[in-house]
Amino acid sequence: MRFKDVLKEVPISDIQPMGDPDPEIDQDYADPDEGIFKAWTEPEKRDWLSDMPKAKKWRSGVVKSWSKTKNNYLIIPVFGEEAYNYENLEKGIVPIIELATEFPEGYNFLQEIEVLDIPEGPPIPKRQQEERTIRGSGLARRTSKHADKTVVFFLGNAADQWVRASGWMLLHRLGHASRTTHKPEMMVNPAYSHALTLMFESLQDTFGNFGVDFWLKHDDNVKANVPSGKQHNWSREWAVYALQKIMTMRSARKGQLRDAYEALYEMWAQYLNIGRVTLRTPKTFDFSGQSRSNKPEIKNEQELMPGDIQLIDGYLERFEEVMNEEAFPPMEESIAGEILIM
Repeated sequence: MRFKDVLKEVPISDIQPMGDPDPEIDQDYADPDEGIFKAWTEPEKRDWLSDMPKAKKWRSGVVKSWSKTKNNYLIIPVFGEEAYNYENLEKGIVPIIELATEFPEGYNFLQEIEVLDIPEGPPIPKRQQEERTIRGSGLARRTSKHADKTVVFFLGNAADQWVRASGWMLLHRLGHASRTTHKPEMMVNPAYSHALTLMFESLQDTFGNFGVDFWLKHDDNVKANVPSGKQHNWSREWAVYALQKIMTMRSARKGQLRDAYEALYEMWAQYLNIGRVTLRTPKTFDFSGQSRSNKPEIKNEQELMPGDIQLIDGYLERFEEVMNEEAFPPMEESIAGEILIM
């Protein structure tokens, strides 16, 4: 199904739903008591698939939300059994050969919509044909027509703390997909690690003069400098607190950041949504709590003096510059023309 009427502008060049949206499949696989939630709710399916004006308006909103992104995206919401393949969930950047072996349904679908070709060669014996799950005589390649497409498979929107799918949420989840690459082997995307380090180091620069220390330490799991997480200094709690005080998106203003890492995905979504990260100078801050080895508390906040505001203003201006020019452009470039599974 193509939605050409709402896809007049790049960078979303197409939305191509894949799979069977039959609700009985969700009933067979989903079990909230076991922590297995529906890949898509029925209203979300209608948003993706319906020809009703409300659904078309939602899809137009998704296109508008992605209009500041630099890459040429092909979005594929996946329905049915394959949306419950948890081995592929948030898999990240995958080469074509891994797509063929680990997600052959997605591989075949890209051949159906002519993103990948169907290799020609000597006939394959009938027995081997029956055993194969992919088409053609060899590994497919990108067709020239879609060579530049950044293909994103969205395997649902299930979550414990569920938020309905939207253009913003899809951008946020694209950040999760960008975290890992399987080219040439499974590893943390270096561009993600670079952006994460820059965010936390900029946060430390902003509040270090006020005696707030996030105890940054290199973490081999993400290949980045992050808050140490030691309980005696509550460094991660202080990082979340400080980030929520300076970020401008709704999740931060409402104090709903799940952890400090989520801040990067929210900044990423904002960068792709409006073309830049914007930060705000807080009016109040708990500058004394850390010296008492306590978690930050709103009741201990004090109003910032004019000199403090001016100082933080300068650091936040530099913070924005770092994220907009040094962190996120390489991260978006790292996924350009790739295939991602979210």
